[in-house]
Amino acid sequence: MSKHSQAAWAKNYIGTQEASFLLNISAVRLRQLLQQGRVIGACKSGRRWLIPLKKGLPQITPGKRGPAGTWSRRRRPVNTRIHVNREVLASNKKHGTNHPPISVRIGSKTYLCHEVDLPGNAKMIYRPHKSLPCGAVLWLEVPPDVVIGMKH
Repeated sequence: MSKHSQAAWAKNYIGTQEASFLLNISAVRLRQLLQQGRVIGACKSGRRWLIPLKKGLPQITPGKRGPAGTWSRRRRPVNTRIHVNREVLASNKKHGTNHPPISVRIGSKTYLCHEVDLPGNAKMIYRPHKSLPCGAVLWLEVPPDVVIGMKH
């Protein structure tokens, strides 16, 4: 596959982690929808699901029974905030543990992880006199249309 075709593929398809992030559902729930054939245009390549985007989001068909789906039907309205918890870093060093020191906050949800991939625009903000409610004075802020990948 040429570099040009890889770039075109990457623009048109995403994996389960990115899709679950965009839809604001868990990766497990997304895999259930994929197994049921409810993600429009999704296909499997080896062990990896390839999920197409339409207007920036994966398309889900409604179920026949039960309550309506709770996944997001529009882009996220809030920025994502990423910061390093230095207390966790100090604790890991002191006790020889490996707890995730990175906090990714999206709206009211917080995800802890070891690594964050930022493919687009992001800005690092340092405000020692105007900290976040959690006490952070240094953080990364990501626009709502940027998909981030997280590894646990």
